[in-house]
Amino acid sequence: MTKDDFNFICPAGLFERIDNIDTLVNTLKSMVTSGYNVGEALEFRLSEVRGQQVDENFSEEIMKDLAPLLTCPVVNDYSGEESIYDLLISLKSISASKTKEEFLTKWFIAAPEQHKEEFLTFVNLTFSSLYTYNGTVKAIKDIPENQAAIGMQLPLSEVLVRLNTIGLDEETKPKEKVEQIRFLYSSCSPTAKKLVWFIIDRALDIKMNEKTFYNILGFTGRVNIIPYQRCETEEKSYRLTFPCMVQLKADGKFQNLIFSPAKKQGITLNRSGKSSNLKPFSLFKEFDEETGYLTKTWGIDFVLMGEALIKVPGEHIIGKSALDIKVYSRQKGNGLLNSYGNRFKTFNTMWDKVLERMGNKKVIKPLEDLIAQLLEWKYVEENIVYQVWNMVPYLNWKTLDTKFSCIKSFQYLNDFIINYNAWMSLKGYDTNFVIIHNEFHNSLDDVADLYQRVLGLGLEGLVVKNQEAVIEHGTSTAGIIKMKDFKDCDLRVIGYEPGTGQFVGGIGSLLCETECGRLRVNVAGLKHKDRGFIRVDKDNSAAGLMLDPEHSNDKFNGKIITAKYNALSFDKSGVPSLSLPSMIVMELIFY
Repeated sequence: MTKDDFNFICPAGLFERIDNIDTLVNTLKSMVTSGYNVGEALEFRLSEVRGQQVDENFSEEIMKDLAPLLTCPVVNDYSGEESIYDLLISLKSISASKTKEEFLTKWFIAAPEQHKEEFLTFVNLTFSSLYTYNGTVKAIKDIPENQAAIGMQLPLSEVLVRLNTIGLDEETKPKEKVEQIRFLYSSCSPTAKKLVWFIIDRALDIKMNEKTFYNILGFTGRVNIIPYQRCETEEKSYRLTFPCMVQLKADGKFQNLIFSPAKKQGITLNRSGKSSNLKPFSLFKEFDEETGYLTKTWGIDFVLMGEALIKVPGEHIIGKSALDIKVYSRQKGNGLLNSYGNRFKTFNTMWDKVLERMGNKKVIKPLEDLIAQLLEWKYVEENIVYQVWNMVPYLNWKTLDTKFSCIKSFQYLNDFIINYNAWMSLKGYDTNFVIIHNEFHNSLDDVADLYQRVLGLGLEGLVVKNQEAVIEHGTSTAGIIKMKDFKDCDLRVIGYEPGTGQFVGGIGSLLCETECGRLRVNVAGLKHKDRGFIRVDKDNSAAGLMLDPEHSNDKFNGKIITAKYNALSFDKSGVPSLSLPSMIVMELIFY
């Protein structure tokens, strides 16, 4: 149920005479709608908002532990930007990975402190998922890179500090962020422009990823990457060894649930490292006090990896497999979770509107809106469920090297959740934790049979894991394979989006539409050749790519492509859209 489903109507003539908070809360306590006491719901949110600062001590400590420490001084020279750009060009020209790492290490040891500070900040701004810039390089693609800024040009250190502020800002609207980035980009020198482009594009095009930078520069304590394990696609099934672990692919919002048994506190982070503001740990303290499990059996800070979903009302979890629990679709469930995660900010905004109008009839509409929103959040709390699949030590996780294999992590997780849910059952509670459905299979044929069964239940797919594959940051090459259901459709190409970053001059994505013209989408997933690029040296991939002189960005116009996508959705106006469309077949058909 969303807030639109709660039909709370303020009795005529009652609330416009109330001019203080206590009377308002007590009056609302006499009213019940959809089984919820609205006064108690308001009182709880008021106490939650007031206690937020105290409750988040652990959260703030974790975030400081993860967030980059940007302390670049402002220096009125440009030597740093030239040095950093030359470094990137040199790294790009080196083909051997080990030689690249040695070169970067030597540069960092020899570089002036100012250049080191700027480079560390540059790496964080480029790779850390904590930063959101909005619009990617589309925001600056029409501003000439080689055009010198008019007036005073900002030193790189100042540009980085300002980008840090923009990237971490969650209050500013996306369009306003784009304008801030455009203004900042226009104020840069030509070399600084190139570096800012790398940051916004989140791609250095030097064949070094964020984990490599962390491995080389992590000793500084200034390179902070939020760990996230990615899966390979089905084409890499040959990496699997049997018997393997086969798990359900959850269809909710990914979460890292970090808990400290010593502090009896925890925090939930999404995959980008930002707080989800969820509250899964409310009974962990009581569980540990009565059983000693977390302190004695585990003993150290840990991370549970899983997804948050919203179960259908009336569903009970104790004794059920994740396969059997009915949950809302990703679109509806994630919408509810997003609203709940933003509740502190939303509540303050809505509550201020109520306070501004207390004592007169204009209070009715904002009060009804607030009550409906409060009831939605209470509904989310009562129906949230966490499907979890990994349990690893926090300190190992933070350094991108858990040292835990898939089977070891699952065994620890299985033991913990079984003990926790048994305790919950004895207390007469239903749990909100469930272990992801897991089976062991000896062949791809067996995996395929389970896959078809899962799809038949309306679920999304499977993740197949080698038992000894190590859980680490980045895309696994040790055998962690995602099998996901895709649908396909035929679309006509009507244009293209220009390429950015390493694909400047070529095709970024194809603009496509259905024959009726009602659905229009950007389709990604093109190969380098389709984008218009060929190897500089056909016998040496390390030499990089160049734009094919015979390529035309309009050459696909009018063709029919087959695109795969996750789901068909509609906005509030009924306009259709495809989730994650990508090209799988290009048909040579012209009209």
